[in-house]
Amino acid sequence: KLLKSIEGGISSPSIKFLVIMVDSVLVEGVCVFVVWLIWVLSLIPYSRAKRRGLGGNLDHPAKVDEAGRRAAGVTSNTLEGLLFFVCAIFVNNLLGGKEIIAAALCILYTIIRAIYPFIYYAGFSKTRSSFWALGVLCLLGLYINGFVARTRYLYDF
Repeated sequence: KLLKSIEGGISSPSIKFLVIMVDSVLVEGVCVFVVWLIWVLSLIPYSRAKRRGLGGNLDHPAKVDEAGRRAAGVTSNTLEGLLFFVCAIFVNNLLGGKEIIAAALCILYTIIRAIYPFIYYAGFSKTRSSFWALGVLCLLGLYINGFVARTRYLYDF
């Protein structure tokens, strides 16, 4: 409601663009926070499995049982994905990618990453690989969105 009331009283196109950009940045920021929270929550099953097992850490998860290895995998993959996600958002914003596309890809990536740990814990390797590939496609989409926007800007298409 607040953004609609602000946008309704704005006549300058550059200010309207700024309001839309704030919305996109807010969505992206919330998505990054949610993926970070998924990573933090993924540490809980791993630490429980580590206490049950013989110790170990993320670099050497072989000292824990199968559930511990899966938990270590979820933790590592989520952290790696988070880093790539932040980089993709940064590049997209730096190059001026379309905000609506970026927001949609961020939301889709976040949903995929929220489902991914459950698939990993369940041991569905083919489904897990499919979800991983969908997440990578979302990241590539963010990069491509930025590069296309920058190319259009440079060559005035």
